[in-house]
Amino acid sequence: MPALQVREFPDDLYEELRVFAARHHRSMAQQTVASVEAAIRQERAESYAPRLVPFELPPQREARLAKRRMILERASRRKAERAEDIPSPLAMLEEARAERDSDFDRVIGEVMREVR
Repeated sequence: MPALQVREFPDDLYEELRVFAARHHRSMAQQTVASVEAAIRQERAESYAPRLVPFELPPQREARLAKRRMILERASRRKAERAEDIPSPLAMLEEARAERDSDFDRVIGEVMREVR
């Protein structure tokens, strides 16, 4: 098992660790490992925790919502402008099927000519 040596460990923190270890019926080494493990797990859990939106005043919230509405309206306008250029999913499917059938007929025709 690896060993760890800590240089320049603050005296007051060392004393707190000693008292904490005694209170939890652990050796200094056991308490040090437990404390480091708890700190790492806590930070890992916090990094995966959902981020809370910071408190905002009503004017800030209204400005944020107004900006969001503006972006959504602009997206809706762009979608409407380009709707004429984009074929419907049904039309694209029909075109793909027609292309597939045409390719299939061509390949079958070539195979049948080779068989004769």
